[in-house]
Amino acid sequence: MRPPVLQIAALFARVPASGSALPPPRLQLFGRQGTNKTRDGRAFTVDYTVLVTTFRADGVKLPIDINHATEIKGPKGEEAEPIGWIVDLVVEDGRLFGLTQWTDKDRAARACRSYAYVSPAFFHDADGRVTRLKSAALVASPALANQPALASAQTARTKDTGGSASVLCAALGIGAAAGEAEILTAIEALKARIVPREVHEKAVVTLATVNAELCRLQARMRAAETERLISEAIASGKAPASMADLYRSWCASEEGLANLRSLLATTPAGFYPARRSERQEEALGEEERQVALTLGLTEAEFLAAKRLH
Repeated sequence: MRPPVLQIAALFARVPASGSALPPPRLQLFGRQGTNKTRDGRAFTVDYTVLVTTFRADGVKLPIDINHATEIKGPKGEEAEPIGWIVDLVVEDGRLFGLTQWTDKDRAARACRSYAYVSPAFFHDADGRVTRLKSAALVASPALANQPALASAQTARTKDTGGSASVLCAALGIGAAAGEAEILTAIEALKARIVPREVHEKAVVTLATVNAELCRLQARMRAAETERLISEAIASGKAPASMADLYRSWCASEEGLANLRSLLATTPAGFYPARRSERQEEALGEEERQVALTLGLTEAEFLAAKRLH
C-alpha cells in the first residue's frame, strides 16, 4: 500500500491546478433524456438506461475523434486515429456523460481548445429512437442543439479553484483546510461506496437472465390461461369453436388476454349453441356404417361425402 503522502500526491496529479489546460475527464453526450433536437430540426429519442446497458454489455470502448473521422474517414481507408476513448457512461443531473481516457493529453487539450463541442455518433431506428452509441467527436459546430462548449466548462471548472488541494477537498465534500488524515478518511469512505465494475456487470447480466426467464414463464402461464378460457367458452356456448385460433392470436399479449376475458364475461352462456347436425356427424349410425361398407368407403370418407350434400 502506498504511504499516505504518496497517495495524496497521486490524487493531486490527477486534479488540474488553477489555469491548467488538461482535457476533460468526461464529455457530455446528451443534455436530456427523451427528445433531443438537432439544430437542423431533426429529433431523436434517448433512453439512458438502454444506452448504458448496451455499452456495458458490449464491453468495448468507444473512440473519441475529431470531426467524426472514425465515421467518415475510417470507412474510406483514410487515417482516423482516435485521440481518446470513452471507457464508461454515467448519468448525472439528467445528462449522459462519457468518462474519457485520452491517448495523448497534450494533443487532446489542444483539440479541445480548437474544437469546443462534442457530437455523439449513434445508431437509431426508423422512429428516431437511439439504440446504441458509436463514437464521440470533437467538432467546431455540434449537431445537437443543447450541447455546452468545452471551453466554457473548462473555464467554469478552473476559474474559482484555489489549487489542487482545494479542488480535491471540494470533490470529496470536506473543508478546504482539511488535513491529510481527514482527506484519507474521506477517500476510504468514498471507495467503500463504489461498486466494482465487474460486480455491476455481473448484476446486469443476472438481471437480464432473470427478466428473460420471467418473460418465458409469463408466456407459458398466459398460454395455459388462454386455453382454459377458450375451452370453457366453447363448452358453455359463449364462443364458437371456429373462433378458437383467432382468440389465441389475441392472447399473444396480456392486453389481448384481458380483452378476451372482458368479451367472455359479457357473453351469455348458450349464445353460440353447437349445431345438432355437426354433433351427429361425429359418428355414423348403424345404417350409415352398412351403406359405407357396401360402397367400400371408410367412415371418414363417408362423412366427407355426406357433408358435400
